[in-house]
Amino acid sequence: MTLGNRTFYRNEPVIYFDTLRTSTLEGASTTVYAQGGRGYARLISWDGEKTITFTMEDALLSPESFSILSGAGLVDASEDKAMYVHQTSQVKVETDNTIVLPALACWNKTITTPAGEDYSNVAADIFVMVLDNNGEVNAEPCIPAKVEHNVPEQGQTTITCYSHEGNLPEGDVVLVDYYVLRTAGAKQLTITAESFSGNFYIEASTLFRRQSDGVDMPAEFIIPNGKVQSNFTFTMAANGDPSVFTFTVDAFPDYTKFDPTEKVFAAIQIIDDEDEAEDETREPCTQGFKTASYGDTGLNITTGGTDKAIELTVTGTATAGGKNYDTEDFGTLPEDAVEIDLTLPVEEGKNYTITQHNPGFAVLYPDEFPDDTKTKDYAGSIFYQEPYQIVLAETYTPVEITVTEKDAAEPKFTITINHTVTFE
Repeated sequence: MTLGNRTFYRNEPVIYFDTLRTSTLEGASTTVYAQGGRGYARLISWDGEKTITFTMEDALLSPESFSILSGAGLVDASEDKAMYVHQTSQVKVETDNTIVLPALACWNKTITTPAGEDYSNVAADIFVMVLDNNGEVNAEPCIPAKVEHNVPEQGQTTITCYSHEGNLPEGDVVLVDYYVLRTAGAKQLTITAESFSGNFYIEASTLFRRQSDGVDMPAEFIIPNGKVQSNFTFTMAANGDPSVFTFTVDAFPDYTKFDPTEKVFAAIQIIDDEDEAEDETREPCTQGFKTASYGDTGLNITTGGTDKAIELTVTGTATAGGKNYDTEDFGTLPEDAVEIDLTLPVEEGKNYTITQHNPGFAVLYPDEFPDDTKTKDYAGSIFYQEPYQIVLAETYTPVEITVTEKDAAEPKFTITINHTVTFE
């Protein structure tokens, strides 16, 4: 289809309605009954003649949307398709019998134009009407004797005109009725007897609110074959509320883009957010950090910072010589050490590099980790089976952990653990 100076092909977007006030999808059908027996009761029913109607009420109207609503042809002004636009100006007579208009007027006779443009058209009449002291027309229109575009770059027209009495005095106020030529910056809608609105593939976005938690879920209405009714009312008023424009669409059965097996009037897609909710449960929280349950740790953990820079504070007293860590994972360590388990918010299908800087390595693993730093690659899936484990040694703080997606330039998040753990 063609809309103005644009041509659209099948499945290309034609127009977006983003100022709608209300939209209504209405279904209707006809039911007939077999009746008989005592009391002439209804015995069985048949349903048929189903119709679906989609109605949109738009707060604003553009030339393109009015063309779709009315079936009107839409043309953009151009050099090949010039438009003559009606205009009126109320001006004072500059000098006797001389009027200057603030636009380049067209005329049905020859116009003197230095640039050589053709502003002559047989239908481009110019009428000059003298106004009385009340600003009303009090005489028959006068026809100009001469029309000139002396300085066309200033967009002015000089008219020589005489009144019916002969002279048009300086200072008189006149109303001039004329036409101006447009070759750009104008559109024309043409409503003909044989033009009607077309059929369109319509997709409309809205929200469904879930009762259980009040979450708004995106929803998409799809009408694969909608015929816009050509009925319209164009209301113009000087006061009151602005006019609204109603588009009524009849739905016809057709195939949606992605299902060529079944014709439908309409389809409604509702996008649930369960996947998003599951992701949120893996975000860092106080339940994601705990002391191991191997001994009487008696420690407290508080959280702070942000999702990207997590801060943990560990306080309290553990039992010296108690089983405060997993000996299978950590072997035999000094008695004054305690295990902390971390549930890391990572994705199961990705790989990560985790760097742990732990000043306690100096006493936990002497000479094993240069600069007290341990770097190791992990599959994210491992942390869906077991936590990330570290041990804290008394007085050696803080412990800093950096988690980065494999080969990424920036860390995904960091965890800083400040502790004042003591043993007795």
